[in-house]
Amino acid sequence: MAYAQDKYNKILIALDGTETQNQIFKRGLALALSFHADLILAQVVDMSRYDLAASYDSQLISEVCDYAGNELQLLAAEAQTAGVENVEVIIKYGTVKNTLVNDIILPNHPDMVICGDRGLSRVQYALLGSVSNFVVHNVECDVLIVKN
Repeated sequence: MAYAQDKYNKILIALDGTETQNQIFKRGLALALSFHADLILAQVVDMSRYDLAASYDSQLISEVCDYAGNELQLLAAEAQTAGVENVEVIIKYGTVKNTLVNDIILPNHPDMVICGDRGLSRVQYALLGSVSNFVVHNVECDVLIVKN
C-alpha cells in the first residue's frame, strides 16, 4: 500500500454509470499516467433498482452487467491508448457499498481508490449514507472523492 510512499502502483476507479463517470475516469487516468500505475475500472450494478423487473425478465441482470461492461471496456481501451499498460475491468452486481468494498476493493489491494460524490441532500445522506463515505471508512488505502 502507498501510505508512506510517494508512488501509487495500483489505482482503482469506482464508476457508477452516471453523467459524472467520465470526469471521475479522467481524474483517475491522469493519476495512473503520472504514477505509471496499473488501473482497475470497477462498477457495481445496483440490483435494488432492478429487483422487480428482474423477477419478470431473468435476462435483465445479465443485460445490465453486459452494458456496464461494454462501457467500461471502452474506457479501458482509452486508458491503454493513453499509455496505461495494465488495465482491468471488474463488474459485479449486488448492494453497492458492500459489494464495492468487500468484493472489489479489498481483494484487489489498490493503493488508491477514486470515486465520485453523488451530491446527496442532507436528508438523503441521513437516510442512505453515501457510498464514498462508506469507502473512506472501510478501506485502508487512500481515497480520492471527485466532487460533482
